Amino acid sequence: RELSSSTGPQALLTIAGERLDALLRPECCVIYGRAGDAYAPVFARGRAVPPAFEGQSPLTATLQSRTAPIDLGEWSRRMAKVPFGAADRAALDSLGAAVLLPASRGGNLAAFVCLGHKRSGDIYMTTDLALLAAVADKISSELQRFGEVEIFNQARAMQDSLRRYVPGVVAARLESGHDLEAAAHLHRRVGVTR
Repeated sequence: RELSSSTGPQALLTIAGERLDALLRPECCVIYGRAGDAYAPVFARGRAVPPAFEGQSPLTATLQSRTAPIDLGEWSRRMAKVPFGAADRAALDSLGAAVLLPASRGGNLAAFVCLGHKRSGDIYMTTDLALLAAVADKISSELQRFGEVEIFNQARAMQDSLRRYVPGVVAARLESGHDLEAAAHLHRRVGVTR
């Protein structure tokens, strides 16, 4: 009911994020929205700083073709190779991602939810995944009400917010999906050689 009464995509995704966070109690809950050629965080809860994902990455291509949630642990056990690129895997690892939930708008991936492991230590059961599938379907149908420009502007605003709290170099690195460890190592090395 609350999702149906939301007044814009930011309100819709915030309500979804808050309710998923309260219900499932994941270590992190990040909802990404399309922002030009990337997917940027629109809602974030948890300790990790959420990076942006490229719009044409193997991860987003996989999410584009799915409607059901992806349990990353189960998926990696069943498949010999997870079809994500190294940058995508590193970003998901930095978030501690356990489940991905795609939400489409007009047949295109408009948003996706990244949920970390449950704080209780419990695993995501089939009933949890069924609930998440219903939530994704509801988010997808509600996103149909809002224009793409509005969704883009809200994702861009979240990126600008991130830049206020994280140094510009770090924010740019996160947005591009690059590994922070490599940047820290390079920074230390440059500082030592001066």
